Amino acid sequence: MARLVDQIKEALAAFKCLKTPPALIGGLALAAHNVVRATQDVDFLADAADADALDAILLDLGYRCLHRSEDAANYLRGDDGMDFLFAHRPST
Repeated sequence: MARLVDQIKEALAAFKCLKTPPALIGGLALAAHNVVRATQDVDFLADAADADALDAILLDLGYRCLHRSEDAANYLRGDDGMDFLFAHRPST
């Protein structure tokens, strides 16, 4: 779990330059609600308008893009996975 926490901290620090920072979702987000779920990657919800900037940030951090579409993207660095779902509506 410590590896995933370090991965989240690194990602959030790198995402500070974005207008709308991504939100943690998925299995790790459930931990805030005392729900334990085995997970092997970090999942974020991000503004679709930030997809290109996120891609550049992650490539600079050493991740490689496994898949990217207008709705989702998957990245891997060693055994560290990071997935994004892209929101197409304005945040409120």
